[in-house]
Amino acid sequence: MLPRVNHPNHALLKSLLALASLIITLPAYALDSQLIFERNEHAVYQIRVINRETGKKSSIGSGFLFDQANRLATNYHVVSGVIEKPEIYELRYLAADGREGDLRLVAVDAVHDLALVEAEDILGTPLVVAEPPAKGASLFAMGNPMDLGLTVAAGTNGGVLNQTDESRILFSGSLNPGMSGGPTFDDQGVVVGVNVSTARNDISFIVPT
Repeated sequence: MLPRVNHPNHALLKSLLALASLIITLPAYALDSQLIFERNEHAVYQIRVINRETGKKSSIGSGFLFDQANRLATNYHVVSGVIEKPEIYELRYLAADGREGDLRLVAVDAVHDLALVEAEDILGTPLVVAEPPAKGASLFAMGNPMDLGLTVAAGTNGGVLNQTDESRILFSGSLNPGMSGGPTFDDQGVVVGVNVSTARNDISFIVPT
């Protein structure tokens, strides 16, 4: 399932695509968007592509704590500028509380538009991940739209997109630029996918192999 990226940490992306091996006990009630936001804002970060020479932002995206206390999952396209031109660009994070720091690329999966990045600092507790819900179920996408601050968008699972490998579904809510790479939650507040902010507003799901 993974592209031939010849990266020393290639196996880490396989774990990102095979997370549903844990048995997760969920509460019996649904959460609203406000509660989901309040419970998870600490674990969602802005990811910045910075021009090394000017120090200015070239682009932004989002990421969330995954697997380790210093590791963020995001989209490949969020970090692709650094991959293509590492001599020009670098990666940094911005936390909801204003903390900032450097990031380094750990692994990428261009096929599924996924990437892992790490910080030297401890960022927080990784989020719980599970399988996606059924078509029509409520979903909540978190991210940093257009550099305006962290927010949450409510929507539903619109079903698997045509001409995909069933790793993407349509999200009925509004995903704006900057939300790419942020987490998608089910109504229990569990991560079930990664936002992909495009014209079609889809979600790349973290699914078991």
